[in-house]
Amino acid sequence: DFNLGLAQVLNEDYAGADKTLGCADKDADTYYLLAVSAARQENKSAMLDNLGQAFKANADLKSAAAKDRSFLKYFKDADFQALVK
Repeated sequence: DFNLGLAQVLNEDYAGADKTLGCADKDADTYYLLAVSAARQENKSAMLDNLGQAFKANADLKSAAAKDRSFLKYFKDADFQALVK
């Protein structure tokens, strides 16, 4: 469930979070949290894929992602910038 996945991300158990969230209902928040997990694991491809899915479900998340420090490493990345615009 989403809350367990969130707890796992906060405890830096990214593999566990990915497994848990993979079984959760897929909505904007789930995809966004999967993107956070991927970013913290330095998996750019998965991060971009999950952010794209999150933005399809809720475009308002773009402004949040553009400022979210979980994505700090990607703030100047062209692919990330194109996605959050």
